[in-house]
Amino acid sequence: MKIKALVPIAIVYPQNGRIQSIPCQGIVEVSSELGESLIHDEVAEPYVLIEPRGTKEIISDEIVDISEYESANVNVPTEDFESLIERDSNTTQYTIPDYVTKIGDYAFAGFNTLESVTIPSGVTSIGNRAFEGCSSLTSMTIPSGATSIGLGAFEGCSSLTSITIPSSVASIGYYAFTGCSALTSINIPSGVTSIGLGAFKGCSSLTSITIPSSVTSIGTEAFEDCSLLTSMTIPSSITSIGAYTFSGCSALTSITIPSSITSIGAYAFSGCSALTSITIPSSVTSIGDYAFIQCRALTSINIPSSVTSIGWDTFKGCSSLTSITIPSSVTSIEGSAFEGCSALTSINIPSGVTLIEWYTFKGCSALTSITIPSSMTSIGQYVFEDCSALTSITIPSSVTSIGGSAFYGCSSLTSITLQGTTPPSLGSDAFKNTNNNLRIYVPSTSVETYQIADGWSNYASKIQATT
Repeated sequence: MKIKALVPIAIVYPQNGRIQSIPCQGIVEVSSELGESLIHDEVAEPYVLIEPRGTKEIISDEIVDISEYESANVNVPTEDFESLIERDSNTTQYTIPDYVTKIGDYAFAGFNTLESVTIPSGVTSIGNRAFEGCSSLTSMTIPSGATSIGLGAFEGCSSLTSITIPSSVASIGYYAFTGCSALTSINIPSGVTSIGLGAFKGCSSLTSITIPSSVTSIGTEAFEDCSLLTSMTIPSSITSIGAYTFSGCSALTSITIPSSITSIGAYAFSGCSALTSITIPSSVTSIGDYAFIQCRALTSINIPSSVTSIGWDTFKGCSSLTSITIPSSVTSIEGSAFEGCSALTSINIPSGVTLIEWYTFKGCSALTSITIPSSMTSIGQYVFEDCSALTSITIPSSVTSIGGSAFYGCSSLTSITLQGTTPPSLGSDAFKNTNNNLRIYVPSTSVETYQIADGWSNYASKIQATT
């Protein structure tokens, strides 16, 4: 039996089977006996390295004529010659040979002059990063027999305006279309069951996308920074919205979350600055940190009774939020949860909450009233800083500590009523830059106790008995 080899130097990377692009100066027939005597330990059969005077790469145990090509690229296949073997780094158009059934990893990666590629109908898979960085590629039709699109397959194809995905495709790999900034629309076929992490991240021209009911999982960052996407319907087959899934979708005005969703991940809708309203179904049990941070057009939101905690910075910077209902099921509100919600006028903290963390309501400049429950034991630092419309507040006897700068800059605050006979510990500058007419009302039997207590003594002249 005879096999054919590329004559010039080829470099093999045994771990991933990738071979760099090499010139094809001719075809040499080599006997199998010679080849077998020089098999490299790290290269799988039927591929052998032949030395000396440069490495020659045997590409098949069958005759494959590649003499017409100017350059070659080989990705080691799992079966006899199924990978793409040829491409020219300066070409603008390319037709992949009919005998190719798989497009290997990195097959066309970095070919920034390539404008169009014709893929034969026999191709069943597109490898990882196969077309990564093909910044001139404008369109692509994936044949009907393909079942998978690999990791980063079209990442950075910044001129790609359209792509046809056949119904045979079952999965879209991680970062498959990341950075395809010219892509305006895409149809995900009903055969797809999973959309990988970051699959459409940075597709900044994408205005609409339909997710079929066959999809059961959407990876984190899947649609991050799709800044022209205006609406989205999540099918009921999805059970969770991962971290950063819609982060930076600044044109998104509405989204439908089905009752199948049980969790909303961190940063899931962060920076969705056009989102005006959202309904969170009762199936949701957790909302991640920063989930709605900087959703500046959001006017109202209803948190279902299934949620038990509100994470760090969850609604920070939601400057149009005028009302929010926190259910009695919530037992913890983390730091900066409502910081900068400058249109929020009132809020009721449920009775199960024991601690308000740092900065929770900082900068809520329209907040005129707030109810602190008797379950509360601690008010953290800076919690109500710059709540400039807040005029009065009652602190229950359960509170044992008030953090530094807790009410700093509450310039309209004229009345604080403390119900406890024992003064809570008081941090520095807790009432600094409040109204000059501020009065601190305490139980009549404890006036002197408050006036001489650490921290409180700084406000001795403002402390008087509750009437």
